[in-house]
Amino acid sequence: MNHTTRSVGRDTVTSGIEGAWTAHPTTWDNGYFHLLFQYEWQLTKSPAGAWQWEPIDIAEEDMPVDVEDPSIKLKPMMTDADMAMIKDPIYREISKRYYQDPEYFCRHVCSCVVQTDPPRHGAKSPLPGPDVPDEELIWQDPVPAGTTSYDVRALKAKIQAVWTVYF
Repeated sequence: MNHTTRSVGRDTVTSGIEGAWTAHPTTWDNGYFHLLFQYEWQLTKSPAGAWQWEPIDIAEEDMPVDVEDPSIKLKPMMTDADMAMIKDPIYREISKRYYQDPEYFCRHVCSCVVQTDPPRHGAKSPLPGPDVPDEELIWQDPVPAGTTSYDVRALKAKIQAVWTVYF
C-alpha cells in the first residue's frame, strides 16, 4: 500500500509495470495487436523503475488517456512478453493472423474462456445458447455425466475412515 498518497488512480502501487496496453483499455477491440504491429518499440523505464517498452513516434489517436484526466494522453506500454508476440517468428505468425483477422482472434479467445471457466472446465454440455459451437474441440475433454444415485452417508463414512487412518 502506498502510505504517502491515496493509493488509487495515478497513485496506485503496482509491480512497477506502469501504463495501458491499448488506447482503449476498457473496451474489447483489436487495439493490442494494432499497436504491436503499427509501431517500433523502445525499451524504457516505468515511473516506478521497471523495464518496459513504449512505442516510438506514436500517433495521438493511439495513445490511452490518463486514468484520472481524459484530457491527458499517455504512451501505452508493453512488457518483454508482449514484445515476444512480434519478435519471435512463431508467435509473430500467430499474432499477425490475430491482427489481420479479429474475428478469428475472438473465436480463439472465446474458446479459451470456456476452457478455463472453473464451473465448466471446458465441457460443452452445460453451455447454454445458440452460440455454442457444434464441433467438439480437443481441449474440451468431455466428461461423462456423473451419477446421482450414490449413498451420501456411506460415502461420508468411507471418507471418515480414510481420514482417521492418515490423520
